[in-house]
Amino acid sequence: MNATAILEKIQEDAKASRAAILQEAKDRAEKMRTASDAKIASAKADMEKKAKADGLVEEQRLIRMEELDGRKRVLAAKRSLIERAFDGALQKMEAMPAKEARTFLLEMIRQVAEGDEQIIVGADHDAWFDDTFVTAANEALKQAGRKAELTVAGEKRSGVSGLILAKDDTEINCGYASILDSKRLEMEAEVAQVLFPEK
Repeated sequence: MNATAILEKIQEDAKASRAAILQEAKDRAEKMRTASDAKIASAKADMEKKAKADGLVEEQRLIRMEELDGRKRVLAAKRSLIERAFDGALQKMEAMPAKEARTFLLEMIRQVAEGDEQIIVGADHDAWFDDTFVTAANEALKQAGRKAELTVAGEKRSGVSGLILAKDDTEINCGYASILDSKRLEMEAEVAQVLFPEK
């Protein structure tokens, strides 16, 4: 074989080898592109799935928050109505006719007084009080088997409707607002039941 033939053979082998290498490289690149496309598609599907799940979680969280806010608004409205009911009750107590207020306050004294307190008359809505009130209060206590030594203070207490029983450094507030406040906890459930009956 002469030198020209050898050179041609080497060139042919190189061309064939080059073509095989190029084909192998193309095949490998295609496999890598296919694998990469599959990974990208899988990652995209995972991300979409996660985004959808996150979106559902966020949607549910927002719905729960809105429901909670709605319950808070309903509760605030109920609280406001209950507050108005108690305000209305106080106004009715303060508007009681003098005779009815006198009877009510004599009964309060009979229930809570020891019998030797000083009566401080509330300056607001005080038409129920006259010179005979202390005598009537002492008589009620006497009939209940207690001391009958109540006296009346020289000055009235501003900002109070009703009366206060004072002894030493202690006061029992029998003002209408104080009476309502003391009964409020036990009465609120009843008031709520009347305002918002169960269906």
